[in-house]
Amino acid sequence: SLAFVQELWGATEYLCDVFRSETTLPVELLPIPLVFPATPPRAAARERLGFDDRFTFLFSFDFLSISARKNPLGLLDAFPRAFPGGDGVRLIVKTINGDLFRDEKEEVLDAVARTPGAELWDRYLDTGDRLALTAAADCYVSLHRSEGLGLTIAEAMSAGTPVIATRYSGSLDLTTDDT
Repeated sequence: SLAFVQELWGATEYLCDVFRSETTLPVELLPIPLVFPATPPRAAARERLGFDDRFTFLFSFDFLSISARKNPLGLLDAFPRAFPGGDGVRLIVKTINGDLFRDEKEEVLDAVARTPGAELWDRYLDTGDRLALTAAADCYVSLHRSEGLGLTIAEAMSAGTPVIATRYSGSLDLTTDDT
């Protein structure tokens, strides 16, 4: 397909670097606008979703984005080491399209079953509930191995939800060592 284009655009520096490594065509950074709908107040969001008083970590991904890149198994391995026994904390792994990747979903389900305080939400949420989930979380976490855009990270930051993210790839356009 590269024979049919004169230039490539990447939404993050990471994607531009990937494209540059594969072609001699000009590659330009063209960030996507990061404008998100207003999120509900945190207390209202927690009530709407039936959250209890536990400190809640959230990670979300689409199985279509390649589970190994998003690294839910790494997160589910790290979580009990950080919080042995899972007392007072909860990790929600929010996914979609798990039914299309049954083996990968089974791996995640097995890891969730072994992780105290973890639960899998493999379902679509309407926009209001998805935004409420992000606002309700106490912390969004992404231990990704390769994040092209970092949209869930940006959405959490926009909602005022603190973020822990891997210092690699597309998320570096959104975060700094200070943030």
